[in-house]
Amino acid sequence: MKNLLKFLLFIIYTLIIFLTSKWEMLLAELIINILVMLIVRVSVKGALKNLLNVSVFIVITAIANIFIVHFEYAFLIGARLVLVCNITYSFSKVLSYFEFAKVIEKLFTPLKLFKVNPEDISLIICIAIAFLPILKDEFSQLKRVIKVKGYTLKISNCGIILKPFFISLFERINEVSCSLKAKAYAE
Repeated sequence: MKNLLKFLLFIIYTLIIFLTSKWEMLLAELIINILVMLIVRVSVKGALKNLLNVSVFIVITAIANIFIVHFEYAFLIGARLVLVCNITYSFSKVLSYFEFAKVIEKLFTPLKLFKVNPEDISLIICIAIAFLPILKDEFSQLKRVIKVKGYTLKISNCGIILKPFFISLFERINEVSCSLKAKAYAE
């Protein structure tokens, strides 16, 4: 129940961040983010590294909003994304994959009325979340191999990168599928 409450607070707080349009509120939310980081004992270095990893996405989104709307709104969107990425990183340090899967299972329990198994949904979400770092590592390794072979990373060379990436991805998916069948998770 405690983890469910943490998750619901996280979702509500994230929604509040995206609904905020005043700079004073964003400043208050920044202070809340910093307090949460201190309470959860999140590494500042890790949080900054995480923000650096998503900074390209944040900058592209802000630049797109400069052209679509105006500068102040674009800056507001960028600040919101920074806050949400930071609180998401802090939240990821609070719950493990297993605890998160149990929370999802509790949230989807009403779906039993429609004969949907919430355990299956939580397992799928848990595997997907756990699979993301594997995909990131696989893509980074593939980029290094491509560079060693003398290719440059251009859009015209996408096939050289994507074909082995997807082959490796499907091999990993097959491995996970076989292991789940062996553990009697799948029929």
